[in-house]
Amino acid sequence: MNFSERTNMTEQIEQCFEERGGRILVLYGEKGLGKTTLLLQLAATYESVYYHAVPASELQQAHFMLRQLQEERVQPDENNVYDAVFTALAEHYKQPRVLLMIDESEHILKAGEQFISALRLLLNHGYSDTDFLVLLSCSSLSFIANSLGKRLGGCAAFIRGIHKLSALSFSDTCAYLEGRPVQECFPPYALLGGNPSFLDAARHCFTAKQLICSLFLEKKGTMHEYGMTCLSGELREFGVYSTILYNIARGKQKLNDIHLATGFSRAKISVYLKNLMELDLVEKVYSYGAEPRDDSKKGLYRIVNPALEFWYCFLFAEQSALMSETAEVFYEKRIQSRLQPFLERAYARAVAQALLDGRVWERGHIVRCEEWIGKSGEIPIVAITRQEEAIPVFVHYGAQPLNAADTEWYAFCCKKARLTSKNMIIFSEDAQDEAVHERAHVMSLFSLFES
Repeated sequence: MNFSERTNMTEQIEQCFEERGGRILVLYGEKGLGKTTLLLQLAATYESVYYHAVPASELQQAHFMLRQLQEERVQPDENNVYDAVFTALAEHYKQPRVLLMIDESEHILKAGEQFISALRLLLNHGYSDTDFLVLLSCSSLSFIANSLGKRLGGCAAFIRGIHKLSALSFSDTCAYLEGRPVQECFPPYALLGGNPSFLDAARHCFTAKQLICSLFLEKKGTMHEYGMTCLSGELREFGVYSTILYNIARGKQKLNDIHLATGFSRAKISVYLKNLMELDLVEKVYSYGAEPRDDSKKGLYRIVNPALEFWYCFLFAEQSALMSETAEVFYEKRIQSRLQPFLERAYARAVAQALLDGRVWERGHIVRCEEWIGKSGEIPIVAITRQEEAIPVFVHYGAQPLNAADTEWYAFCCKKARLTSKNMIIFSEDAQDEAVHERAHVMSLFSLFES
């Protein structure tokens, strides 16, 4: 599989290997996105050392690193514990360039300052003439956002790049679940957000109901406690953050709405939202158009991670029922009737990706996708062309069949947004009557991925 972010990472490593001098690259992202898999693939390609750090003291960590280098008899000095590690490393590798990969590196960087002191000496050829390219992988998003620069200290000058590994797009999800019909790839993408480890857990699920019951609702399911485990190690005052996330998930998306729902002050909420945005868990959404529009909403907040949004939307407030009801009963009583809008938003995300990837027009024709959020309606996608033409794009997924009344409503939304509806596009997987085709061009998203 040739996923773009992973390709960009390997290309930069190749470039660094062609240059002289020590370098640091940082790779970060949520657990399960494939960071370790990428590192092990690189280990098979380059002269390299791979070490997976653990939460331990500096002295204990040095012992573990020496064990990895098969130098267990060497005893580190308590005053300079990594000196023995990097001396052994330099003696083992005499090549001009070596890739040193430290997985879950936040455990080393948090433990103290001796690692950074020794690493700076290593990069400055204090142990040998070898040029070391150091790849630091990290799963703690809060550490990256708040502590990385301070912890690296004098080594920050050696940073060549900081790469975030994101979840897979819908296209990449289809490739990852190779062999499945496209329509069966959509529920895992919509509910799990393209995290490869979650997708692996969902390989035996072929419908949204099967996936939700097996992974989220069963007590031994992979995602059963996801909302707790995802954030509990990242944030203090977990209860405050959970309260804010729950209210965003249930539609309280404006600052004042969150204030009224929680009782927290607006100033406090703003600080917590800022922290959530730094962790890429929440985004602030702006409606299309630079000029103020009377009918548009402004300053909305939305949860970025689909699995986290689903958990807070459907499970967070229902823990008692989740413990006492069977998965199927819980799904039918508390999820089934409310699921369609959630899936439709994911469908819109996949449509936007298809437009940007050139699956409708040639690549580059659509330069960005925005959305218009009105007080009386919404346009889920406003596709902006190279010529700055704004094309309204609507989606219709999993509800009643698309009909002429829907197109009338879409035309009304276009009018409110001050967009022309003559170029309106609708993506839908349902059958439509002829009146629909007279008002808009109708396409199937799934058919774009079937070739």
